[in-house]
Amino acid sequence: MKRLLSLLPALAAFATALLIAATATLGQTTEHKKPSNAELQYTGKRKAFTLSLIPGVWEKRQQSLGASVEVSFIHRDGDVYAQVVSERTQMSPESLKGIVLANARAVYNGIQVVTDEKRIVNGREVTALIYTGRTRYGSPITTYCYLYAGKEGLFQVTTWAPSNAFDDVRTDLEDFLNGFEVTAKKPTKEPIGEILRQSFVSKTSG
Repeated sequence: MKRLLSLLPALAAFATALLIAATATLGQTTEHKKPSNAELQYTGKRKAFTLSLIPGVWEKRQQSLGASVEVSFIHRDGDVYAQVVSERTQMSPESLKGIVLANARAVYNGIQVVTDEKRIVNGREVTALIYTGRTRYGSPITTYCYLYAGKEGLFQVTTWAPSNAFDDVRTDLEDFLNGFEVTAKKPTKEPIGEILRQSFVSKTSG
């Protein structure tokens, strides 16, 4: 009995260490990369992002799904969709998330957020959201999206599927999302002084 009692402090310390380690793991930002078999399928109009997708899974739609949507895709199953909204507007990631969820609540009934976490995707920190809701006809829909806001502007990469099919296509949705890559702006090759000089020359010569 005395021996067991003497082990209690060590056991308590061990349990505390496990708890701290588990808490730290939960707080970590997971890293994700585009699939190794993905191929470049789309470059953004402003060359601010690219999409690398697994061949044969997604087909680019000829008509956009909305005025603010730059590009959209349909899954080979036919009732699963994906799209990218790209804007120059700059805002904080939290503001972007708030707007996205507010827009979702305006379209769907009973929005419930299932996942809300930070991830590193192809070297950039994004917000990963999974939320469920119902259309005006009562059909359950699950949306899985990545949100990015930075110096390049804001990006909303969204996939969605009927809720009863979500588990079947989740891997394809995540592969699509992980194929999104922000393209860093290339620094100018000329020093700023030369740029200003050329601007002044062009104005005065004109």
